[in-house]
Amino acid sequence: MLGIRSYKKIFAVFVTVFIFSFYLLAQTAVMPSVIRAFEKGNSDLLSQNLNTQVEMVLPNHEDIYSKSQASILLRQFFDNNKVVSFKIVHQGGRDHTKYAIGKLETEKSNYRVYFMLKSSAGKYKVHLLKIEEE
Repeated sequence: MLGIRSYKKIFAVFVTVFIFSFYLLAQTAVMPSVIRAFEKGNSDLLSQNLNTQVEMVLPNHEDIYSKSQASILLRQFFDNNKVVSFKIVHQGGRDHTKYAIGKLETEKSNYRVYFMLKSSAGKYKVHLLKIEEE
């Protein structure tokens, strides 16, 4: 028969595992958030997941931008290119880096999308974003 101390230890382990599981879930939720942003053509949602500095390649724009500059360029891109569909073709990663490659279909053209997320201070943020016409 288990004593009170044993039950307390089991409870403490259970709570620790439970909290850690939610922490991991929150960290992996960034990728679906970025994917949803592309599916909806939502620059605001995408901007929430940008790092403070972002290497970005868009039609007619290629540089390292601040988060606010990148947000403006993404808003302009989605305003001029209404999204029809977005599909992830490949994704992967290791250690503290994740990436995805997708196909973005807009009313005007089709694009290949590549983005890379890096973990910084325990949070994943977009560090590299490429939207190139096919």
